[in-house]
Amino acid sequence: MKNANDRGTKKWSAMMLTEHQEALTKLFHYDKHTEKPFLSEDQVAKIDFMLRRAVSDDLSIAITYYSEEGFHNIKGKITSINAYNKTLLMKGYMIDMEDVTEAEIL
Repeated sequence: MKNANDRGTKKWSAMMLTEHQEALTKLFHYDKHTEKPFLSEDQVAKIDFMLRRAVSDDLSIAITYYSEEGFHNIKGKITSINAYNKTLLMKGYMIDMEDVTEAEIL
């Protein structure tokens, strides 16, 4: 059982080799890793509709998208959609449309 003053692995890191500290950092980062969810055809169609509607009607939208670091949320107006590359531009971020997991008009 940990007491309130216990610092976990931090108190032992001074006695560890740099390689071991790096390995622990990678291990902790890997534990936080989540897989990209599988979306049904209906979900993909709904997201596509929301994205296109937000662009055509100049509406603000909330988007959740997946990247290697996990899930990210962004709100605002979509600057453009590139149908050829299947990407969208929003607040200076280029997001692959296939990585969008949720979209909601605000």
